[in-house]
Amino acid sequence: MNTYKVTDFGIVPNIPEPQTALLQQLIDLCKAEGGGTLLFPAGGYVSGTLVLCSNITLEFELNAVLFGSNDEKDYPHYDPSPIPFYEGRNGIRALLFALKEKNITIKGDGMIDGRNAGYTPHEIHRSAPRVIWFGECENISVSGITMQNSVFWMQHYIKCRHVQIHDIVVRNHGCLNNDGIDIDSCCNVEIWKCRVDSGDDGICLKTGTDTVCSDVYVHDCILSSHCAAFKLGTESNAGYTRVVAERLLIVPSECAGNVEREDYRGAAALGIGAVDGAFVDDVTIRDVKIFGARMPLYMRWGNRKRGRLGEPGGGGEPSYFRNVLLENIQVFNAGTQGSYICGMENFNMENIVLRNCTFEINGSVEPHWKDREVTEDAHPFPSTFTFGYEPFPALLFVRHVDNFKIENVVFKKHPEDQRKDYIYL
Repeated sequence: MNTYKVTDFGIVPNIPEPQTALLQQLIDLCKAEGGGTLLFPAGGYVSGTLVLCSNITLEFELNAVLFGSNDEKDYPHYDPSPIPFYEGRNGIRALLFALKEKNITIKGDGMIDGRNAGYTPHEIHRSAPRVIWFGECENISVSGITMQNSVFWMQHYIKCRHVQIHDIVVRNHGCLNNDGIDIDSCCNVEIWKCRVDSGDDGICLKTGTDTVCSDVYVHDCILSSHCAAFKLGTESNAGYTRVVAERLLIVPSECAGNVEREDYRGAAALGIGAVDGAFVDDVTIRDVKIFGARMPLYMRWGNRKRGRLGEPGGGGEPSYFRNVLLENIQVFNAGTQGSYICGMENFNMENIVLRNCTFEINGSVEPHWKDREVTEDAHPFPSTFTFGYEPFPALLFVRHVDNFKIENVVFKKHPEDQRKDYIYL
């Protein structure tokens, strides 16, 4: 397959005008030839949506930057979304777009910059441009590059198979919904040696469609998030199974944040939420070090009855939430609110194990919080505020769980903190 150096085909670096048409012509040439490589030498290149084909490689040399256009008219509006999902109910836009293609590679030492500086946080809508949207694609490889400043989610892989993402840097701040990596209804996914620093969720697994998210392996990553660093949910229509995350380092963000209520320390480190009828089965999170998060951990089974397209009353009844192992989780300098693991009345979680963990809390709370009653009819959205922002009556609050095991777990708190280490109801 041929390699095409983009500057050999009339594409001029470091000019402000988008060169979308010329870049798309090269992609279409590769498509006609059965595949090929677009090589970006050092310099800046501005573009709107590029529709990728099978057997295509985008390679970025050192100091090569692909900039997203600041004019939303340069991004075709796919409305309705080619794959129905709730967050795409107003359609989608993306800088790099692919649907039902195979063997797509993005690699190199350069950068992709979504240039979200043209937006203020409150101007963001759910069809604002992502940097990557790949739907029903197979054999995807993303490596080496830096991605920054998406207007919306940085990368959204939905109903894809065999995805490998490694050795990349993601910086995504400045707007609302600035996720780092979103794996939605995908299978056979591996993510490793990535540095993600995001205003919203860092690495997030979703099931916004009728397809299960399965066989996902995340390891050896450094994560920072103003929301949840590593998360399953909240979109949870199908299920999560055979998910392993290990050797993660979760640290405060390098960005102070400019969106209301964002917190550079991170609202939560680890989160698992299933509230739209999804099941959770066979999830392992181990060998994780967490520094400074307000809430180290939450697990929530809820029932907000939201369908895949957001129809009122469209969500399925809860199915099951079981077989989750949290092992060798070391928490330092966490906030005082505490953590929670909560099913629902008449819908218990099963077989949840917390083993060889340490929770160190920085600060204390007033004595009366040890007597707080946590309501059953909490907001079904799983987050740090599901049960309000008030401290829990224990550093770990567990309710509606069958066969909950806590083994060799140490809680470190200030002597004046009168709350229990954990409550299991």
